[in-house]
Amino acid sequence: MKLSTVHSKYGAPMGRSGLTLSRFLTEYAGHGRVSLARVPLNSGGYDPGGAYWGLMWDNPLWRASFITSDGCETIETYFRAPSRAAAKQALPGAKFFR
Repeated sequence: MKLSTVHSKYGAPMGRSGLTLSRFLTEYAGHGRVSLARVPLNSGGYDPGGAYWGLMWDNPLWRASFITSDGCETIETYFRAPSRAAAKQALPGAKFFR
């Protein structure tokens, strides 16, 4: 998984933009294959692209993404779940890449 680098003159943003999990489920999860990946966070709570997610959460951060049928757009959502199995359960109806 390659995350885009994020930065601004005011520092790192809080998280990344993306759909809410419920909107992702409604509009995309049942319409094709979804890629699910754990997002690594460093000891300061930042992802590899520089977005800040914090350290107060017990659960790992996950990224679910869907590539539109024309291949031009990647739709994504970020959420917390204790394990990959639990992250998959949070996306009912989705078919996953192996």
